[in-house]
Amino acid sequence: MYPARFPKWAAQIIFKDGSAHFFDSPVDLFMFLEDSARFDPTHKAEDAAALYVADHRSGAWVDARQATFVIDSSAKGPMRGPDLPAFAKLADAQAFATEYGGRTLGFVDLDRSVMGGLRSSTHAGHTH
Repeated sequence: MYPARFPKWAAQIIFKDGSAHFFDSPVDLFMFLEDSARFDPTHKAEDAAALYVADHRSGAWVDARQATFVIDSSAKGPMRGPDLPAFAKLADAQAFATEYGGRTLGFVDLDRSVMGGLRSSTHAGHTH
């Protein structure tokens, strides 16, 4: 996938050594954080200096740890499946959830059980 093609879904991780990885969606960022060795043997999740997601409303970069995500909405991500649109403002996330369904969650709420359901439906048949 090409993150630049889906700017409102993009995510990135910047490592302490200055290198970075870009992702086409927040789900892919969280997949990397959960099993970084599978994708990059030289970096661990603990090596992250910063995590960013694109604000789904403006496209601006937002600290992923401060973002509000919408889960279980009818909106389709870059892989044409469920994803996690991210928002800088809770009010924007709530408005999105009102329009497209779903519920809002913070970064700390996105645990393995939440992500497991998204991964299986979002990346069916894909290995990334």
